[in-house]
Amino acid sequence: MHKLFLELTWWLITALIVGAVIYPIWPYLDGFPVLSDNIMFVVVFITLTRYIFLLENTFLARLKYLKVLFVLVATPFIFFLVEQHQAFQTNLDNIGPEYITKGVEDAKVLQMASYIKSEFTLFAVGSIVAAAVFPLRMIVSVWRQINKGTV
Repeated sequence: MHKLFLELTWWLITALIVGAVIYPIWPYLDGFPVLSDNIMFVVVFITLTRYIFLLENTFLARLKYLKVLFVLVATPFIFFLVEQHQAFQTNLDNIGPEYITKGVEDAKVLQMASYIKSEFTLFAVGSIVAAAVFPLRMIVSVWRQINKGTV
């Protein structure tokens, strides 16, 4: 029950952080082409970072086969994350700020484009790094579980 409460609390905190990140661009979401990618990067970054550092407090702590599955799925997932960030960066380079600021008044275009690019890149790179470290943490955890009985 304790782990379920912690998990739900963390998902609530994650939702609040997603809301805080998206709030400044909320009025312009109609023209924002990468909203789902943006939300995905925030959720992946927070969740994987949490699992890396707080694994013993999660439902995943004693599920050895699920941890092995995560290790096997990690490489394609990392490539997917890199591909999504690269697509964002390519479109931003080729089209310019208009790619992410459709519907924004001219006075705010550069400011909004700077915010979106910065937060998107922060969470994208954070997600990619966390996704690269996560399988290593799972391998260590499985080894500890088998050999030492700990997580």
